[in-house]
Amino acid sequence: MNNLTHNQYICNLIAANIALPRKSAQKKRKNQRSLDSTVLSLTLCSSERTNNIFMIRLFTALYKVLLTKISEEEAFYEATEEAGMFRTSCPKCGTVGRFSEYGNYDRNHVTYSDGEILDSRVRPRRVKCLSCCASHALLPDTLTPYSPYTLRFKLFVLIAYSDRETTVVNICESFGIAVSTLYEWKKIMIAHKDFMLGLLISRKTQTLCFLRGLLGSADISEILRVFFNKYGFSFMQDASMSVTRPVPT
Repeated sequence: MNNLTHNQYICNLIAANIALPRKSAQKKRKNQRSLDSTVLSLTLCSSERTNNIFMIRLFTALYKVLLTKISEEEAFYEATEEAGMFRTSCPKCGTVGRFSEYGNYDRNHVTYSDGEILDSRVRPRRVKCLSCCASHALLPDTLTPYSPYTLRFKLFVLIAYSDRETTVVNICESFGIAVSTLYEWKKIMIAHKDFMLGLLISRKTQTLCFLRGLLGSADISEILRVFFNKYGFSFMQDASMSVTRPVPT
């Protein structure tokens, strides 16, 4: 397969039982003011299972980067500011829509744009469940849990690696990452590619075509949402984190 068009990519997802909603359903959802269909709850447990850290994923940012050409940082803040919590379930107790603002926190936001590495700080919102008092961070789909690098940054690195136009050392120097980091991302991507497309289709789909198809898809946020909803962890999330299934919203 030399080229992976958008339609072929969607067909692969359907064949792998990661089907996107029909276009009519997508149009109807876009006309709704509520963002409940793009908000899912994720419970992440540390490897020692001593602390539970709860996050609410917001799958509303990446498609804006592609369609409206705004920066990832702008899309990050738009997603957190627009997040409607009244139909969202608490990942811990399951109570719907009972949240209060609970401040924010700092985290790194490393992205890649126009050949430049942009390293900034963002301040994700936190909310607190009024029923169980658990606090949750709101994490848009520009980032993957527990990583300062944006998903697009990781995809650009993996595309450069899969393109084979230069050496691994040159790629890592250009993106300011360690060689071990690149190979770890490659390992995670290959596993998640198999999950997303299904093993048979994944083996027939060139990695470079898959990555370019995903990065260029106007449905990228929806694809990531469906992947997360099915498997309970985020695409390109660090495999060292153990994950429980999400509470439906």
